[in-house]
Amino acid sequence: MQAAATGRRPALVGARRHRRRAEAAQDLLAGRPTTHPELVAFKDWDQVREHSTQDDASGNLQVLVKLIDEHSPEQIIRMVGGLVDERSADVVISRPTKLRAASGTAFGSPGTSANPDSTRSPARQS
Repeated sequence: MQAAATGRRPALVGARRHRRRAEAAQDLLAGRPTTHPELVAFKDWDQVREHSTQDDASGNLQVLVKLIDEHSPEQIIRMVGGLVDERSADVVISRPTKLRAASGTAFGSPGTSANPDSTRSPARQS
């Protein structure tokens, strides 16, 4: 979100997946069931929040709850809609595991980051 706010042309690896998760959260926040495979077991967003605090909750679920609660599903959907294709981007935003898959470099190699939200310039791709 910061990259777009500063006038950059960002791309997000897995943008469609993030949009679908935000749409599912939007349904659950409105009290509607969702068919999203990661969230279908929950009847509302409060259940998702509660489960995300449990020891067995995945880190991905915790990140999703934080993003939705801090930014709203609508804001995430708008942001994803404003992204560009990776080939047109001046910055590509990714989790480290996605960064590795997208760049073909090993995690921890130059150009990668241990931060949960990494960025890389398309010019640095191998």
